[in-house]
Amino acid sequence: MRAIIDCRALNIFHATKMNENMTIFLAEDEGNDVFLMQRAIRKMNAPINLQRVKDGEEAIEYLSGRYKYADRELYPLPNLILLDINMPRKTGFDVLEWLKQQVTLNHIPVIMLTSSKVKTDKDRALVLGASAYLVKPLSFDQLKQLFTCTEQFLATHISWQSQNNQLH
Repeated sequence: MRAIIDCRALNIFHATKMNENMTIFLAEDEGNDVFLMQRAIRKMNAPINLQRVKDGEEAIEYLSGRYKYADRELYPLPNLILLDINMPRKTGFDVLEWLKQQVTLNHIPVIMLTSSKVKTDKDRALVLGASAYLVKPLSFDQLKQLFTCTEQFLATHISWQSQNNQLH
């Protein structure tokens, strides 16, 4: 049975300005999963800037703007974070817990992308503040659907903001 990503269930994304790329941050140590994500983005021909790190410690460095990630022109804050649970140095749970304690970052939606089907992992991710929990392997079509949902939300949100601003 193929899983279908419901755009309404993933209505969690924050809008960017229309002329800006959307930045997706991927914390993933498995090269094949990264390749699939990059392929889905290329095939969509969407204005998505994918930033990737290989472990949990590097994820925290990027998100906090430390060390080589201090330049926000090169390493912008993301509109969406995709976290693997099982990563070296720090787990996705560690990163999620840290992230939700950061006042300037805790609004960024986080999707846990993991191979774990264990209910306690899903429950823990949601308790820690994950916006969604998706089990790998995601197919190319499922990744495309995830990004399509994101684009639909941004278009709707930007249109609503524009109409709202005209009323005031």
